[in-house]
Amino acid sequence: MQRFTYLILALLAYLLAGCGTLLEKPQPPQLSLAGVTLLDGNLLEQHFLIKLRVQNPNTIDLPINGLRYKLEIAGQEFVMGQTNQAVTIRRLDSELVEVDAYVKLFDLLKQLKALGRNGKAPYRLSGEAFVGSTNWRLPFDRTGEFDLTPLERIRGLRLD
Repeated sequence: MQRFTYLILALLAYLLAGCGTLLEKPQPPQLSLAGVTLLDGNLLEQHFLIKLRVQNPNTIDLPINGLRYKLEIAGQEFVMGQTNQAVTIRRLDSELVEVDAYVKLFDLLKQLKALGRNGKAPYRLSGEAFVGSTNWRLPFDRTGEFDLTPLERIRGLRLD
C-alpha cells in the first residue's frame, strides 16, 4: 500500500511539473520606435501618431491586450500613455502598433532645444505589455537613436 501511495505522489508531481510549463510566463515582447508623425497641433498641444514595432521572441502567439509606455528623447520625457488596443503577435513575428500621443507646446519646445548636436537624438522606450486573459505584465525597455538629418534638411532647420 505504501508503494502505491509513493507511486501516486510521484505521478502527481510529474503531472504538476508538466502543467507548470504550460502556464509558464512568456518572454516580454521587444518594442522599438518605428516612427513619429505629427497629426495636428495648435498653440497649446500637438497630436502625434507613434508607431511601435512589437516583436514576439516566443515560440507561441502573444495576445497583447494593452500597453503602457513612456518615450524619452535625449534623456527627457517626451510622452507617456497607454492603449487598450488588442493585437496578437504571431510566434517569432512582429507587428506595428500605432498609438496616439499628445504633447504640450512648451514641453515640445524644451525637447527640440535638448536634441542632439551631432545629427542624432537618443531615445528610450519603456513600459509594460498586458498579455493574455491573465493580464500578465511583461516589462520592456529599449534604447536607440533618431537620425535628425532629414529633419534638418526641411527648410534648413538647424538644431544647434
